[in-house]
Amino acid sequence: MNSLIAYALPVVMDPMITSCRPHLASDAYLLSGGQRISEALAARKDVEWKAAKAAVMRVWGGSKELDLPDDVLQASLNEKVTKEIIGKLNASECKDISGIAAKLSPLSPDQLVDLAGEIIVVAVRDRKSKAGAMICQAN
Repeated sequence: MNSLIAYALPVVMDPMITSCRPHLASDAYLLSGGQRISEALAARKDVEWKAAKAAVMRVWGGSKELDLPDDVLQASLNEKVTKEIIGKLNASECKDISGIAAKLSPLSPDQLVDLAGEIIVVAVRDRKSKAGAMICQAN
């Protein structure tokens, strides 16, 4: 699960920063520090791919997409994750996201991924969806 988070966070960070830029003050943490967080997480993205792919396989099950070459599967996953997160992002949330990013900035990339993993597990624990069950089972 944490490998999937470590893979996906840098995928959504840059589009989130771009989407929020027009709605934030020029000195907002997300616009400067957010880029540093994204770069630190992106440095481990390739290392995390094998375990992230295994997590995707558990969640997606028998999807034909899983038979695709890794680069094609990564592009598909990147598009789905970005669309899911950025597609639901409201401009009014950008200031909150920037503030949260600033508060999380002292954490290392490993600590940030661990915290995000715990938050996701708690958030989906009682959901009856297949993905929710798989996420909780992986932890």
